[in-house]
Amino acid sequence: MMNKFKRIISAVMLLVMTASCTMRPNGGKNEEAEVIVKERRSEIRILAEEGKSLLPIDDIPESLAEALMMVYEPLYDFDEALNPIPVLAETCTKSGNNQYWITLKKGVYWHDGTEFVSNDVIYTFNMLKNSGSVFADDVKKIEQIDYSNKHKILVTLAEPVANFVGLLSFPIVKRSSSSEKLKNLAPIGTGPYKFSEKKNNSYYFVKNNRWHGGEASEKTVIITTLKDKQSAIYAFEANEGDVISSKIMNLKENTPRGKIKIQSYTSNNLTFLGMNTSEGILSKAEIRQAISYLIDKEEIVKNDVYSQGVAVNVPIYPGVWFYSSQNDMVETKAEDNYLEPLLNAEGWYKKNGIYAKDFGEYEADLTLSILVNKDNSEKTAIAKRIASALGRSGIVVKIKAVPYEQYSGRVRSGDFSMFIGEMAADKNMDPSKFVKSGRNFFLYSNSDMDNIVNRMARAENNEELIAVCSEFVGKFNEQMPFVPLFFRNEALICNSVLAGYHTANYYHTYRGMENWYFSQKVELSE
Repeated sequence: MMNKFKRIISAVMLLVMTASCTMRPNGGKNEEAEVIVKERRSEIRILAEEGKSLLPIDDIPESLAEALMMVYEPLYDFDEALNPIPVLAETCTKSGNNQYWITLKKGVYWHDGTEFVSNDVIYTFNMLKNSGSVFADDVKKIEQIDYSNKHKILVTLAEPVANFVGLLSFPIVKRSSSSEKLKNLAPIGTGPYKFSEKKNNSYYFVKNNRWHGGEASEKTVIITTLKDKQSAIYAFEANEGDVISSKIMNLKENTPRGKIKIQSYTSNNLTFLGMNTSEGILSKAEIRQAISYLIDKEEIVKNDVYSQGVAVNVPIYPGVWFYSSQNDMVETKAEDNYLEPLLNAEGWYKKNGIYAKDFGEYEADLTLSILVNKDNSEKTAIAKRIASALGRSGIVVKIKAVPYEQYSGRVRSGDFSMFIGEMAADKNMDPSKFVKSGRNFFLYSNSDMDNIVNRMARAENNEELIAVCSEFVGKFNEQMPFVPLFFRNEALICNSVLAGYHTANYYHTYRGMENWYFSQKVELSE
């Protein structure tokens, strides 16, 4: 029997990619071992929502655009700390406040054998500028891109931008690519996998032997597109796919069946408590700050988001290289009544546990409201939790749950006291959209804050950006124009035997998939 085991293991080990063996003696008679081996599967199956094409410059679902990043490549990729990693670019050099020279990588070829050159980047930019693509926001701050030579371009911005290289993660397509010109929707990229064939609603991709980035896996990658999210979820649960995005299968609403692995990453989607800073007690920075201390963000993440988020104090991605979240910790104690003296100074005094104020002809309780989209149960739950926390401190808070169109209209017109919102932070983590005068939803205006974010945008080097970002953190915590709650987590939900992952991030969900492989565990015993 032992000889038979030896022969089996000898055959299996020919396929080994990674091996981890543990031996445990048991009186010298029995031994157990675990060997991780490469499985005999030759296809990785990705499930996505269907789109009108396989072009990321088109208005296609995010789940499909993400998967296509194995075909198309950006100028820069980013690691888990959002440090830039050159892909199709070699260097990005600042030339004045609003311009950057980008030198492109030489020796890169499209899947059809033609050379990758500057005009491809210019074409992609022009197509994205007026598109409905999920990557359109990445180029909004770019005014134009000019040709210098076939491997160098000059990028001109509409205004200075902090950490500009963070906006260069959009995928580049071959010049003149369009859904009308692509036969059978066949995409042409520069990435590790190239289009092979289409069968029904499945697209087959094989290893690109001329890939400039190294050696990709021999696996065939199949993207199967389904008509809607529910169809894709059914397909995954029926074992018709190996990978599905949480943008399709919401892990809060779905418990995946079977053996799976969850590859989580923190997205750039920030959920927050917005405050109307133009009137009433919320016009006082100290009171806004004191209210923020009453909110247990960790509790919100744990109970209302089912731990699918990262609590934050400022509107900057917690892992970005130029910001340390350890520097913005605010020391408060639950027993400290920081809010009461501030409200007393405004004429509010507690009466039967509720703040009230005598207006002469009448007396009124201190009442605020939280506007929320009534169709979003998660945000309604968050609003209720915050209302309860403020209520325990003596502020009456009413929940105003309205249909989305009414909610959106009231936020845009400033018709609110507070609201629960969610916005995607810019990929370069420039906080201007959240705090700059005239650009934010909170009717907030502060010249010192404007000066800081302007200096972030004009920072000449990494050291200066780090220093000014630290100033921003201090000013934000002092002013608290709104209360950041958490950045939402997203994930890839994968077959349990899929392995070889790189750390995913919101720039590149399928990052490093050229190294993915299937593994299986073989337990041996005498």
